[in-house]
Order: sequence, then C-alpha cells, then structure tokens
Amino acid sequence: MEGKICTGLCKKFRVKKPYMTTRYGSGQCRCQVCDVWLDHRGCHIADGSAANFTISGWYCNCCNFRVRRVPRTMLYKNKLRSYSRKEGGEDAHVDLSYFGQRRAGIIKTIARHIPKERKDLRMNEFEHEIQESGTSIADIEREFDCQVDVIIDLAYDVDPPNRISMMIHFEHIRKQIGKVPTRTEFENLADFGTSTYDGEFRSWENMLGILGYTTPQSQNSTDKMYSTEQQQAASLEHINLQIARALFLIQSTPGGVYVDRLEKLLGIAIEELPALMTRLVRIEGIVKKTIQYDGVDMIILQYEKPHQVPLDRWQSRLDAA
Repeated sequence: MEGKICTGLCKKFRVKKPYMTTRYGSGQCRCQVCDVWLDHRGCHIADGSAANFTISGWYCNCCNFRVRRVPRTMLYKNKLRSYSRKEGGEDAHVDLSYFGQRRAGIIKTIARHIPKERKDLRMNEFEHEIQESGTSIADIEREFDCQVDVIIDLAYDVDPPNRISMMIHFEHIRKQIGKVPTRTEFENLADFGTSTYDGEFRSWENMLGILGYTTPQSQNSTDKMYSTEQQQAASLEHINLQIARALFLIQSTPGGVYVDRLEKLLGIAIEELPALMTRLVRIEGIVKKTIQYDGVDMIILQYEKPHQVPLDRWQSRLDAA
C-alpha cells in the first residue's frame, strides 16, 4: 500500500507464502509500513549493504523502516522455534548452561540499556546504545548463537525466569539502589526470591561471582533468612540435577562422552568436576576410560551396556548413588 512513506518500490520484492512451511520459518520478513512480505532481496542492513541471513537488523528497501523477522506473540514464537527444531534436526534453544566472563559482560551491557518494562523498549534506540557501548549486535548473536530478538524475549521472560532474565533483573535492582544488594534488600525489591538464584546458579554468591561482584559484608553474618542448611540443600539439589543431566548425555552417546566436553555442556565449574565424577562412576553401568587422542590422554565416561539402562531409571540410579 503506497503512502507518504511507502514509495511503491516494495512491489518489486513482494513474495508469496511458501508451500508447506511458515513465512518466518522460511526466512521471510514483514514490513508493517508498506504492508508487504519480503525476503532478504528486498532488504538492506544499517550500513546500506544487502541483507543476508547471518546478520540481524534488516530494513525495507522501500520505506527504510526496520522489518520484523519473528512473530509478535509468544504463541507464534514458540511455533516458529518448534518448526526450526523440526527443520534443523536439532534443538534450536539458546544454550544457557554456561556463563563465562564474556557472556556475563554482555548481559551486564544489555541490562544497562534495556528498559525494565517491555512496552518501553525501542529496538532502534537499544541497538544504537549497544553499538555506542562498544558491543555490537553481531557480538551478542555470535556469543549466544541466535538472533538478538530471542535474547530480548528471554530478558523479559520471568514466568518462569531463566538465567538471562534473572541476571538482568538483578542488575536493574543493583542500579536502583546504587550498590550490590544483600539477600534481604533484594527480596524486598525483586519480583522473585534469592532462593531461585540458589537453585539456578548453585548459590546466590556464585551468581554474584559470575557477574564479577563480591558478597556484601552485611550479608555474611546478619542475613538470617537463609540458614546454612537451606544453602546446602539448594547446592545438593543443583548437584543432583547436574548428575541427571550428565546421565542423559552419557547414555545418549554410546561411544562415551569426553569429560572436558561434559564440563562445558553442563556449564560446571572446574572445582565441581571431581565430586561429580566421583558420584557418576559409583552408578552401576558407568565406567571411566582413558584413551589416547593425538598423543594426549583423554578421559571418557561410558555406559558398558547402554541398551540395558532405560531413561526412566535415572532417578533410581541417582538415589542409589
């Protein structure tokens, strides 16, 4: 539809709905100003060069406004992700199991520039501020292996919360009070309790360490909301969850899983590995082997008889360990 902004150039790039697939799933995009569906041939990126599927931030060649490459509603976003998993033959979710200094630094940068309420988000302003901070949108997408729109969705997804939304929520509270909050201070201001952080990050203190903060002094001795027993229970729950995930990975790989790869996939700290290994090798059927690879000794964990260890026996084996 031509108007004061639409010049009619978009007619040359209008595309039809693909057969047996979705528009967004096939790589098409929607220009809401021109009211047309386009693909990469009808778009460009911020520097004026032609758009391609590896770069986000497409703009319509006709009206020069940004186009939409993902659905608006969560219902259709979930459908698009399900379609991507089906087409790609693998899980298209964002891997949040590992958070190093680089990832934590990117999350802190996002938290500084993303508004607390989604209705206040302006993507053009957000991307401009990110660029000025020294981090590019491409850096974010490469680090998390997904489009920045997916990270934005995760940042506002608090029901239930994920690691990204939890860290960003913490950064907003820290900015609000001007210091690293204690457990009690955070509980009084946050949308969810610090016990959520204990379960997801092993402990509240570990989450602070990932973000590069130290535990406030007043929290070490005077915060009575969380006893030592409660923190130990949260830590034990985390260890049991890691063992269950490790069992799934080992059983799913008949040839065995390299220990260093297991460490990365589970996102565990190096100091946790010995305790996890000790408990895993005590489970019936799991054996530890050492093999030579390029002259280097590599340790793998493997089921001796994978076909005899059904998935529904995880919990019983976990309890026995």
